Amino acid sequence: MPSESDAQQAPARPDERLGVPLGMQPTRDGWTWWPSRVRWRSYLVLGLSLDLLFLVVYGGANLINQGRSDHLQLYLPWEADLPLVPAFIYVYFSIFLLFVLPPFALGVPSLRRLAGQLGLATLIAGAVFVAVPTTIGFVSPAHDLELPMPFLLITRFDLPYNLVPSLHVVYGTLTSLALLRPSPGWARVLLSVWLCLMCGSVVLVQQHHLLDVAGGLLLALLVRRFGETRSR
Repeated sequence: MPSESDAQQAPARPDERLGVPLGMQPTRDGWTWWPSRVRWRSYLVLGLSLDLLFLVVYGGANLINQGRSDHLQLYLPWEADLPLVPAFIYVYFSIFLLFVLPPFALGVPSLRRLAGQLGLATLIAGAVFVAVPTTIGFVSPAHDLELPMPFLLITRFDLPYNLVPSLHVVYGTLTSLALLRPSPGWARVLLSVWLCLMCGSVVLVQQHHLLDVAGGLLLALLVRRFGETRSR
């Protein structure tokens, strides 16, 4: 049985010697008020790489599908009559706030894992966009000047293709699931509700149909399962 003197002489853990909370350790998961420079650097490098991949894949698929005439209408007739709820555009764009959170909660290994999942999902979705060209069933309200400005931006500049699966749902789901693990109970509830609202927002702002949402959820879960299987 160790004596009191042995306990006093036991070496401190690295995080105790440095006096740095666990959440600030670059390789550990855990929420912190401000991430370490290592976390920030990894987050920025990975984020810029994903942005470039998204622009190439999503933009390229849009250009390809724009010149095609064989678009499928993968939605039920009654979906085209679903109401437009302009206020949900703020929920829709709240995904950008979600994108800022990973370095505050995830260590570098988890950031890399999440980036790999997002990148793989982007490539798979891009292949589906080209293989299964679709078009949206809503009439674009791009010229309705009474709508909030963010709404006008997406209706004027985003083409009505690249629907199934919804990358908005894919990215929101993968990011939310990554943040759940190091989060306390109340934060898990908040993240879950936030994700549900974002999934609903893509339909309520008439950017996607129900199949797009289901496809996005399925792709996110499959990619995450694949990533977890490989990491074992």
